[in-house]
Amino acid sequence: MSSAAITEKKDLRRMATPDKDLEKLNEEAAKFVDPNSNEAVKKRIDYKKFKDNEKITGVFRNLEEQGGGVRFCLKLYPGDDLEWYDMVDGHTYTVPRMVGDHLNKDCWIDIYGHGKNSEGLNVQQVTGKRHRYAFDSPDLYYDNLDKTHDIVYVSSLK
Repeated sequence: MSSAAITEKKDLRRMATPDKDLEKLNEEAAKFVDPNSNEAVKKRIDYKKFKDNEKITGVFRNLEEQGGGVRFCLKLYPGDDLEWYDMVDGHTYTVPRMVGDHLNKDCWIDIYGHGKNSEGLNVQQVTGKRHRYAFDSPDLYYDNLDKTHDIVYVSSLK
């Protein structure tokens, strides 16, 4: 065997040492970003803020008083300006997505009823909720569909 072949064999053995494998693993681990790291959380917040500021068009519905209106302000993220919104039932508006989400998810009042606690005493408790407003927009409808269900069987309608 020539000395060049022996040298190559030694170099290959040195490359396969655990230290080299550990370095390779450390390099790959450095590429992985922890989902709870500050950098990953900031990226998720920036994406959510971008998505929430998208403009959508829809119809405002006042579920308490037909034809009624509402005036409210909304500020979702630090550093944003406080913005006021005036809306009247049945009118069409173009607003940021966060406004439509707020009207559909956060504007409700508690419904109280009577019940019994663990000791058998009569108490007043929250039995449900009644939504006050709605923002009807196809953009919100398609975004809020549950995408976790798989289609099991599809048949033709012939």
